[in-house]
Amino acid sequence: MEDDEAIFAMPILQPRSGMWVTVWHSHFLFMLMTYLGTVKTWIYAPILRVFGAGVWVLREPALLAGAAGIWLFYLLLRRTNGERAAVLGAWLLAVDSIYMLTTCFDWGPVALQHLLEIGAMAALVRFYQERRQRFLALGFFLFGLAMWDKALAAWMLSGIGIGVLIVMPRQVFGLFTRRRVGVALLAFTMGSLPLLLFNAQNHWVTFRGNFKRDFSDLPNKSRMLMNTVGGQGLFGYMTGEDRDTPQPHPPGALVQQISGWAGHPRYNLMIYAFLLAVLLAVLARGRPCGPFWPPSSPWPSPGSRWPSRRARAGACITPFCCGRCPWPSWPSRSALHRAASAARACPW
Repeated sequence: MEDDEAIFAMPILQPRSGMWVTVWHSHFLFMLMTYLGTVKTWIYAPILRVFGAGVWVLREPALLAGAAGIWLFYLLLRRTNGERAAVLGAWLLAVDSIYMLTTCFDWGPVALQHLLEIGAMAALVRFYQERRQRFLALGFFLFGLAMWDKALAAWMLSGIGIGVLIVMPRQVFGLFTRRRVGVALLAFTMGSLPLLLFNAQNHWVTFRGNFKRDFSDLPNKSRMLMNTVGGQGLFGYMTGEDRDTPQPHPPGALVQQISGWAGHPRYNLMIYAFLLAVLLAVLARGRPCGPFWPPSSPWPSPGSRWPSRRARAGACITPFCCGRCPWPSWPSRSALHRAASAARACPW
């Protein structure tokens, strides 16, 4: 168990610590650090009270959040690019070892960040297609919660916003009305209200200390970016190097033996896959409004039928549920199976 993995429990377990906010002569624990909120703390407090502290209790909820994130990702792709892209995209995410490992250990933390941001994008896409303002409010409320959970989400939100404005500015600006802007601002404010209250009482320390441009040491930052994309950035961080162990033990598990047979690769081909995807995107053909046509099933061959939505949901989440992580596996799989069953009942 690593320090960052359990940092959310600082206000729960002794010795307690955190950053308090005063509201109407009452004190509320809203922040762990200037940029890290207590969303996960509030979620885990009743869990720890009922089940106590332990590795399973620490990692099972994060894995459930990861499984739910795959389901929301499927819904997002199904609404934006159709059934085929949704199934393939969800499968790719479910078998992504980096997604599984970072979700399992939730270092960062990242599990709730992924869940909230994917859920927000799915809600906003549904708002675009159906013009129902409840989904506009839901999407921006989830974005606000992501900001409270970890204020560094501002970088991801800005990236999402800039990307949308570059790709489809006409569609976005066509949605602007005073009422909708007001609903979005109100929902975002409600979601991030604890963060805003904390900063209002502390001279906006979050935005003064954690949001700034720094162009120094760009070569090392570029190298870290490539290591992150390629996966080798986790060596020496999530797993120790052989040089850090006086007597490294020989491979025991099957996956370790396969790694030995492959020459212990330290990077993947993700950057090349990304470049290939960019090149193929230029050749893609489809409807002119492809990114936002209503959900349909363009896949099946004549005379065939698509599996039911429940079967597709289970197929998308199953690889993630059956993945191996360094925690007792069978209880985790059964818990994730229950999560998959609940996700299959989703009306979306």
